[in-house]
Amino acid sequence: SCAGWRGSHNVHHVSCNSLEHDPDIQHMPIFAVSEEIFNEDFYSTFHKRWIRKDAAARFLVSYQHWLFYPIMAFARFNLYAQGFILMFNENEVVWRRKWEILSELGFFCVEY
Repeated sequence: SCAGWRGSHNVHHVSCNSLEHDPDIQHMPIFAVSEEIFNEDFYSTFHKRWIRKDAAARFLVSYQHWLFYPIMAFARFNLYAQGFILMFNENEVVWRRKWEILSELGFFCVEY
């Protein structure tokens, strides 16, 4: 959704490449964009949760070079789902929510 992208994009530009604040580099437990991410656990101010490096994360990241394209083949569906979750979450402030929902549904119908 535009609202979801706008929110993460603005935060990304305010705090570019900051592990604790930038949502565009917080892809754990599957991808790590920097070795620095494994130094210690940290709290994500965007996702409002702790990012921990457990055995599963270490295993998945060690194979991220093989997993990237298969995961990206399905990642777009996660973006659709996250957009709808945001649109129907009344606790989130979404500018022109009804238009956002209609545009998401229209795009989804045209796409498929």
